[in-house]
Amino acid sequence: MRVSLLLALLPGVALADVGPKPPPCNVPAACTTCWTLFGDPDAGVQCGLAARDAGLVLSDCADRVGASEKTYYCPPGMPATQRPCGCDAGAGATALGAVLVLLWRRARSR
Repeated sequence: MRVSLLLALLPGVALADVGPKPPPCNVPAACTTCWTLFGDPDAGVQCGLAARDAGLVLSDCADRVGASEKTYYCPPGMPATQRPCGCDAGAGATALGAVLVLLWRRARSR
């Protein structure tokens, strides 16, 4: 019983350090996207310089994908913004609660 309870809680513990992924940016069509690789400090520099030379401004919103980051250079007054979260964090908590209730009932019936 203890082993099955540990195995049931293990995925939740493993995901606890990861945290929720922020929602993706809402990027206007007039913006330029630049990719930066975390292992290569020079990646994306030329793209950013060219975008600034064109009069674009770096937006506060950025998307991280694996070991890279997408930054957005947009015209003044049209920044990339963060989308409201469309996720339902309550669904995961409800599912975990249901599993725990089932495990608790199973333990009491023995």
